[in-house]
Amino acid sequence: MAGFLVCRAVVTSKFGKVLIAIRDAEARTRFLGYRVESYKLFVFTLTACMPASPARSTCRRSASSIRRIRARQFHRGGDLGRGRRPRPR
Repeated sequence: MAGFLVCRAVVTSKFGKVLIAIRDAEARTRFLGYRVESYKLFVFTLTACMPASPARSTCRRSASSIRRIRARQFHRGGDLGRGRRPRPR
């Protein structure tokens, strides 16, 4: 929801109007004096950061869960999950 609100704020601002102008006629926008490359770079960076922020929090949660599970296995004397298990005799 926050990502939608950020996109909505960007599109409805003056910055968003310049982005629409770049989409419609990039050469004309450049001729009007706007630095098209800077606008594109900012938008590409923004769109790259949006899916990265939820993924970052998911990775943090899963990494802490894995650490807790391995700590429990270690205290119980179990295998740490490194692939090889002891063969029964």
